[in-house]
Amino acid sequence: MLEKTQKIKQLGFSLPLLLILVLTLAGGTLAFLKLNSIPKSGEILSEAKGPDKTPPVRSNGLPTGALSSGTTQVDAKLTTNEKATCRYDTSPNILYKNQKWIFSTTGDTSHSTLITGLSNGTSYSLYVRCRDRKANVNTDDFLITFSVENGSTISDTTPPSVSLTNPLNGSTVSDTSVLITATASDNASVSKVEFYVDSVLKGTDYSSSYSYTWDTTPYLNGSHILLAKAFDTSSNSASSSVSVTVNNQTPTPTLTPTPTPTPTPTVTPTPTPTPPPTTGDYLLMPRSQLLSLSTTSTAWNNVKGIADGDLGTPDLKNQDNKHDVKTLAVALVYARIGNTPTMDYRTKARNAIMSVMGTEQVGAYNSILSLGRQLGAYVLAADFINLDGADDETFRAWLKDIRTKELGGHGRWIVLTQTHGDSNNNWGSFAGASRIAASMYLNDTTDVEAASKVFRGFTGDRNAYASFRTISSTEATWACSQSTTLYTPINPPCYLSGINVDGAIVGDIYRDSTPLQWPPTSTGISYTLESLQGLVLQAELLSRAGYDSWNYSDKALKRAADLVSRDGRWNYSSVSYHVPWILNKRYGLNIPTRSPASYGRVFGYTDWLYGN
Repeated sequence: MLEKTQKIKQLGFSLPLLLILVLTLAGGTLAFLKLNSIPKSGEILSEAKGPDKTPPVRSNGLPTGALSSGTTQVDAKLTTNEKATCRYDTSPNILYKNQKWIFSTTGDTSHSTLITGLSNGTSYSLYVRCRDRKANVNTDDFLITFSVENGSTISDTTPPSVSLTNPLNGSTVSDTSVLITATASDNASVSKVEFYVDSVLKGTDYSSSYSYTWDTTPYLNGSHILLAKAFDTSSNSASSSVSVTVNNQTPTPTLTPTPTPTPTPTVTPTPTPTPPPTTGDYLLMPRSQLLSLSTTSTAWNNVKGIADGDLGTPDLKNQDNKHDVKTLAVALVYARIGNTPTMDYRTKARNAIMSVMGTEQVGAYNSILSLGRQLGAYVLAADFINLDGADDETFRAWLKDIRTKELGGHGRWIVLTQTHGDSNNNWGSFAGASRIAASMYLNDTTDVEAASKVFRGFTGDRNAYASFRTISSTEATWACSQSTTLYTPINPPCYLSGINVDGAIVGDIYRDSTPLQWPPTSTGISYTLESLQGLVLQAELLSRAGYDSWNYSDKALKRAADLVSRDGRWNYSSVSYHVPWILNKRYGLNIPTRSPASYGRVFGYTDWLYGN
C-alpha cells in the first residue's frame, strides 16, 4: 500500500517517494524497494492536475426561515468557493442560460440581489445556478427558501390624510406650466400620491415632496378639477380636490381687408407639415418645457444640422459610435417642430431605433460598456417620437431582455444591471443611465427603485446601497475611508495628506494606477468626466421619476464638479462638453461651457436643452 503520493522527476519519469511495490508476475514473488533519500538530480513535484471541470460550490444561502410580517423586500445572498456568475429562477430545473434573473451583485465569490414585492403569509423559493470563469455550470439547483409571517389579525384600515395645497381652490391659472403640490401623512407610511386632471391620471410621485407639473396647453380655458389621491402601504387611500379656472391667453388674429381675387395659375400644393404631439410629458422633461425652447439659436441649429445629416451605422459593439446620439437629435427635432415638407423626422428616427436591435455583441471585453454608452439615447429617442404599435412592442420586448442579457467578455461586468450595481467607475455610471432610461420607458417602477438605491449608494449613502466591488490598495489611497471595501464611489468631504479630495470619483480619478497626488493625472480627470456623463443623466431621469437625486449625499454631483473645478480642466474632451450645462442649470454654478455642446456618450445637446 502506498501512503504518500509525492513524486520525483528523474530520467523523464516519476517514481513513488517512499515505497515502490513491485509484483513480479513470474513466480509470484513480491519485492519491496525503499527509497531513503531523494536523489540530487530529482525534483519534488506536486500531483499532476487535469483541466478544471468542477462547477462552483454554492453555500450560505440567505435568507432562511420566516421573515417578520410586513417585510416587503429582502436581499437574497449566497457564496461560492470560486469567482462565478449566478442566476436564479422561481421554478426548478431550469438550465442556467435560461434562468430569468441574474444576481445584481455577482462575478466574485459573494452574490446578492434584492427581492421585492414580498407579502405576508407567503413562501418563496429561489433556484440558483452559477457558472465559473472556466464556463463550468451547475446542473442542479441550490435552493434558497423563506417565507413572510402573517401579520396581525388587526389590519390597518386607517386611510392617509392628504391635502392638495397648490393651486388653491377657486383660483385662476394663466401659466402654461402649473406646479400641483400636495401634502400627505399616515399612521404607518404613505406609499405614493397620484395626481389627476379631470379624472384622468397624469402623474405619480413616490417622494415626500409630492408634486406634478401640469401642462395646461392642451386644455380649454374654463373650469377643471385637480385631484390628489394618497395611498398608504396597506393600500388605503384618500383624496383631496380643487377646482381651478384655466385662462391662457390666445392670440387675437389681425384682420386685414380681403383683396379682390385675381386668377392664379394652378400649382401643386405644398405638403402640410405634421406637427409634434401636444399632450403628455417626456421621460426627460415636460413637453411644455421642450416646446418653449428656441428654434433660432446656434444651439438649435446644431441639433437640427445633425438631425438633417447622415446618422452613420447602428453598432452597439462600438463604444465610440455616435449613431445613438445622432438618432436622439432627430427625435428632439421632431418633438420640437414635427415633420417638415422636406424631412420626415419621425420616420427617420423610427428607422434608426429599429435598426439598432441585434447589433449588440456577445463575448467582447467592452460589450457592456458599449451598451451602456448608447442604449439610453435610443430609449429617449423612442420616447420623444412616441414609438407605437408593433414597433413599440418589438422595442419593449428587446429592451426588457437586453437589461439582463449576459453579454460576457469582461469577466466581471457582463450584464447591464449587474454592472450598475458593482462598478464604482464610468462603466457603472453609463450602465446606470441606460438602465434607468430603459426601466422608466418600460414603466418598471420596481427596477427604477432598485436603480435609485444604487445611485444613492454611489453618491455616498452606504445605508441605501454598498455592494460595490472591492478596490485595489492603490485605488484606496484616494478614498476618504482608506479602505478597499468600506468606501463610497464618490468621496464625502475630507482631506488626505493635505489634499482636498471631497467629491473625487475614486474608481476613475486613480486611473493610470496612480496613487493619491495633486493634480490628478490627465487620464484621471478624463475618466472623471466620463463618469459624470452617465451620472448627470441618471440624476436627471431619477429626478423626473420623483427622486431627490440632485441633492443626494450633500449634493454629491456638485461636489464632484467642484473637484474638477479645483483642478481646472473642464471640457477636457469634446464628448464631455455637454456636462457643464446641466450642472450649471441644476446647481446654479458657473462652470465654463462650450457651444455647441453637441453630443457625448448616451446624451448631449444640453446647451439647447438647458442653456436657457
